[in-house]
Amino acid sequence: MALLAAAFFKALPDYYDTVQGDCAVSLRHLLPDPINDRSLGCYVGSFSEHYSRSADPASLWSDARRTKATIDEVARRRGADMPVGYLRHVADDMPGWLSGKLGKKRAAAWELSNVGVVGSAENETEDGFKMERMLFSQSASATSGAVKE
Repeated sequence: MALLAAAFFKALPDYYDTVQGDCAVSLRHLLPDPINDRSLGCYVGSFSEHYSRSADPASLWSDARRTKATIDEVARRRGADMPVGYLRHVADDMPGWLSGKLGKKRAAAWELSNVGVVGSAENETEDGFKMERMLFSQSASATSGAVKE
């Protein structure tokens, strides 16, 4: 994330002095049965990290260490205090809440995601099937980061 922030600052005009990035966090391992590694679903939360423009090249490494500390803290909290948990407060009017975000400033410049853990192409199932390739795709969202990484 720190490297993405540095790349954004290199591309953005100088008057942008802060950016926010959001990062997906898997919640799958925290969910009860029947959710397991083979379950198909979107079991994610997220956290945000803010970055400030700096002329010092060493700031990239201090940002990276700070981000690592944030990741460790998010993991320690085991899914507590994540934005996805706030959705229950708007459940009565989800369409209205989402529509109200259209045309407004986004909080995050980007959203970092990943496909998670995937088995090796060398592993063949007992039925003789094996995965040879995968395409990870994430649709655009009008309410999250403008750039998907």
